[in-house]
Amino acid sequence: RNLNALQTVGYNEVFSFLDGEISLEQAINRIRSNTRQYAKRQLTWFKKDQSIIWIDCTSLTKRDTVAAAVMAVSNSG
Repeated sequence: RNLNALQTVGYNEVFSFLDGEISLEQAINRIRSNTRQYAKRQLTWFKKDQSIIWIDCTSLTKRDTVAAAVMAVSNSG
């Protein structure tokens, strides 16, 4: 339980559930909440890096997303 790999989102919540400290529903809710918080911290960190190229792929196919990424990288150098 003290290994670095076990300090990521989800493990502490599962251990608390297995130890009978919280219910399965509580563990799931905590995992969801902690995942959202972690994602928000990542976005904040990435937005500070001006070298990152953001691609809006919400309306693109997988093929078009890859093509857009390749074009962005080839145009950035």
